[in-house]
Parts: sequence; C-alpha cells; structure tokens
Amino acid sequence: MNFKTIKFLKIEWLKNITESGGALHETIKQKKPNHVVVHSHTQGKGRLWCQMTPDQLLNSINENNGIYEVVTHFPHKVYFDIDKEQKPDSEYLNKIINKIDELFEDSDMAVSGSVTEDKTSYHITLNNYLVDSVEEKMREVEAADSLRNFQPVITGLHIMEAFGLPAGPEVGKIKDKVRNAILDGEVLNQLQPAYTYTLSIAAELGLKPLPGYEDEKKFLS
Repeated sequence: MNFKTIKFLKIEWLKNITESGGALHETIKQKKPNHVVVHSHTQGKGRLWCQMTPDQLLNSINENNGIYEVVTHFPHKVYFDIDKEQKPDSEYLNKIINKIDELFEDSDMAVSGSVTEDKTSYHITLNNYLVDSVEEKMREVEAADSLRNFQPVITGLHIMEAFGLPAGPEVGKIKDKVRNAILDGEVLNQLQPAYTYTLSIAAELGLKPLPGYEDEKKFLS
C-alpha cells in the first residue's frame, strides 16, 4: 500500500507514503453519497485527502485554512483558489497570472476575488482548459499548491541580519524585488543566486552588507 491513514481535525485522512501515492484516487473511489473529497496541504502534515460532509468541510475550513474541496466530477474547467495571508502588493496578481501562463499555455483566464487590508484572495478559472481525469486533477492540485505555498529563499530576517536593518519599508522593498525576480524566472530560488541578487538590489539603494555578509556563507552555518 502506498498510503497510510492519519487522524487530523478529528477526521481520518489518507497520506501518500511513496512517490507513486494513490491517496487521492482511493479517496475518490471510496466517496460516499452526499460527501465531498477534500484536500489539505499544511507544513506540518503535508498533503492529505479525505471525504466529509459539506457541513464538516465548512467547520474544518474555519479551523484550518489549508483545506480545500476537490472537484471530482469530470470534465470541469481548471481553476485555482489563491490566498495570501498578509498585506497585498500591487504586483501580486500579475505574478500569479504569469506563473499560470507558464503552466498552462495560452490560457483564457476569468479572475475574481477580493483584497482586504491583511489578505488577498483570488479565484482564477481557465476557460479553455478542462480537467478530464483524476490524473489531470492531480496536476491542477499540485500547480495550485506551488502557487499558494511559494516562498522565496530570501526572507525579511535574512535582509535585516545582513544589512543591520530594522523591520520596515526598506526591508519589504528589497524582499519584494527578490521575490518578483524569482517568480519571473530571472533568479533561481536558491540561496546563492538569490542572495547575490539581494546584494545587487541593496547596492542600488545605497546599502552595504555588514562585515561577514558579503556572500551567503553566513546563512549556511
């Protein structure tokens, strides 16, 4: 067996234990009438799948925002629910759209959503892409995960430590430029190239690294 059962939020979930997996397929196969298939992806638990009633789904979402319903009727349009739980910036949606264009060539997107002071939420539907099978659904889920959970290797803490800066707009500006360059494919999301790029952005702002932070080695120790 390529998956195991674990308890999470008082519900039994299936979790893949090998690369070949099968947890999603098994959950869909065992789905009861009036139940929905649910996917969870959290840092602590990884990817999980289960079935639950719509009421259980709503309760679980209220407890944990890493839980999403998996649409299991086929065919259906490819869609993404993208949430960013921090103050939004003006370039965020454009970066997401560019990344989807890389994954789904010539996609016809319909975008809806909302922006609040501390959260950005978008629903993006691809009108010219249909999911016809569980295998294609897996591709959609994994693509959505890569967008939803993207984190650049360089964090605000790295920047503050390297340049002796307090938390503030200057740190955020450098971090956003690094993140955007990674999303654009200009810089690899790896410590050495990303830190080298960070140094160049900081230099443009007249900032020099503290002694010992001229390269990324301090962050490897």
